[in-house]
Amino acid sequence: MEFWKLEDALIRGGLADALEARGMEVQWTCGGWNVERGGKVFATGPMAMTRNEVVAVSLETTMRLDWIQSFLTVLSELLDWLPTYRGRKIHGALAYLDCEDEARRHAERVGLFLIRVVDGHARIENGPGFEPRSFG
Repeated sequence: MEFWKLEDALIRGGLADALEARGMEVQWTCGGWNVERGGKVFATGPMAMTRNEVVAVSLETTMRLDWIQSFLTVLSELLDWLPTYRGRKIHGALAYLDCEDEARRHAERVGLFLIRVVDGHARIENGPGFEPRSFG
């Protein structure tokens, strides 16, 4: 699956449904944001929003540890770049086709949703007791 198809599968193929299966009432999804300020650029992947929560998603074909660390930095800066979301819980999700076992364990430990895209559909793969971390 090509990278752009991964994003399309995530947005059209069930990001909202996958999150709703976890008890979140998704109001809308979008393809992401690119914000430029002072010569710097901040970009997010797809996002889903409920009344009180935002789930920012990072996309990669194969999940690796270094990718997780970069995404945690994005999440820590999100409210500085997108202040519209202040007052909402910010959650992170990693969407992937394949992953390294160590990266999967680390991502879940730090409170990120794990979303695997299979046959064009998004599926959350966190264990039943998983509680997402709030970054905002």
